Amino acid sequence: MTGPLLQVSDLVKRFGGLLATDHLDLQVMPLETLALIGPNGAGKTTLVRLLLGIEPPSQGTIVKPASTRIGYVPQRFDVDSTIPMTVGSFLALGAAAKQSEIKSALEETGASRTLDQQLSKLSGGETQRVLIARALLRRPNLLILDEPASGVDFSGEADLYDLIDRLRA
Repeated sequence: MTGPLLQVSDLVKRFGGLLATDHLDLQVMPLETLALIGPNGAGKTTLVRLLLGIEPPSQGTIVKPASTRIGYVPQRFDVDSTIPMTVGSFLALGAAAKQSEIKSALEETGASRTLDQQLSKLSGGETQRVLIARALLRRPNLLILDEPASGVDFSGEADLYDLIDRLRA
């Protein structure tokens, strides 16, 4: 693909009287890295939700070609500890992924040892790696990570950003 993976024009999102995005124009090209930086409440997660089609825009357009496949890692992921679910079972949910693909995605993210562990028992860093593996199972050409180091300790944060850089490369 040579054109944009995503094209945003004049994007506005309002929640009542609150303006979350204000006439935003954005283009994401293949192999491009884009970071959204801003304080809490600046509209970063709202923009992600708009790009994913979870929220409708108040104004503007979002063009995503049919060839764009998005992998998404949410900012927060809460697991109900009363539901017994292994990482392998979680990754198989809603995906047409073979066990070999699941194992490969976990290996690629450095989380292969978690395959048979309970999802609710993982550390913050392990959970993020599993969520990235889940996003990779979609074979995305656009990976959207909403605060990927959230819930990860300082040493794990550097490792996680190294992983993201390797995936981009």
